[in-house]
Amino acid sequence: MSSTEAPFSANMRVRIADHDVQLTVRGNSASEFQMHWAEIAENMGTFVESVTLTVAASNAASLTQQQVATPPAPAVSHDAGWNVAPQAPSPAAPPAAFQSAVAPACAHGARNPVSKVGAKGPWKAWMCNAPQGGAKCDPVWIKRGTPEWDAFPA
Repeated sequence: MSSTEAPFSANMRVRIADHDVQLTVRGNSASEFQMHWAEIAENMGTFVESVTLTVAASNAASLTQQQVATPPAPAVSHDAGWNVAPQAPSPAAPPAAFQSAVAPACAHGARNPVSKVGAKGPWKAWMCNAPQGGAKCDPVWIKRGTPEWDAFPA
């Protein structure tokens, strides 16, 4: 341990919205460490929501980009001062037809846009991103003839 590291420290790697997130809790004393640990526990719902929204915004931004390059996944860090710094690429202005489109999220993270043609014709929906075999959320169906149908990314 170097002289600049806190004597009480814990690192956790968690998966939120299909992204790995590293959480680090540090304290110069046991009571300071416990206080920071309690802050994480108390604010975990807000933290997960922030990461999920950051990932959804990043996914929506990449869908609206006219460029070939795909932006990197957002990096999120946490330290003993409860500084959360999601870093997402700054998107270019979206095309006019796509300005009102928003990629929804569910409990499993950002949803995937799916567009297919079935026996009854074309359909479009935002699908849950949960792993195969797990419980998936119901799709968010897009109705034909709506602005969402025309602006749908898939």
